[in-house]
Amino acid sequence: PLCVTSNQFNPVSLHIVTMPSIRVLLLALLPILLAVGVHQLFFAALEAPPPDHGTGSMFDLIAMRYDIINRILSLGMDIGWRLQMVQKIQESVSSSSPRILDVATGTADVALLLSDKIPGATIVGVDPSANMLNVGRQKISKRYLSESIQLVKMDAATGNFLFNEDDQLFDAATMAFGIRNVV
Repeated sequence: PLCVTSNQFNPVSLHIVTMPSIRVLLLALLPILLAVGVHQLFFAALEAPPPDHGTGSMFDLIAMRYDIINRILSLGMDIGWRLQMVQKIQESVSSSSPRILDVATGTADVALLLSDKIPGATIVGVDPSANMLNVGRQKISKRYLSESIQLVKMDAATGNFLFNEDDQLFDAATMAFGIRNVV
């Protein structure tokens, strides 16, 4: 039966009638279940981040998995976000060989994209996580871009050499997801 009345209560009938509701509920819960599953898979064994979580120690723990975590949690939209930012930089630089600073470069995804889209550019990526930079260096080396992309371990909050009133060291600067650790 497709309908249950109060004087026809039968658990089998009720189950048949409510099954579509359960399917709808499960579909609605799917993103939450996926997020919990991803968290358990990648973060369950990790300790809570230390008070200095933006300084690199937390990212040292997840460096090898960072790129895949970003892709999963953003449903791949992180690639498009980076591309939009790089296109804005590409439109704004006037030099044929600009120097570009990538703050909180992490695994160097933005630096690599900048190198692809602005071939004459020299990119300096800074990040406080040694392990994230090591992943980035491997990606840069695989693409033979070590001469145009340099990665430096440093906390940008203390990097006063980056910009100087008398001498403009960079034509542009980027910061993708690192901003969430600054504010």
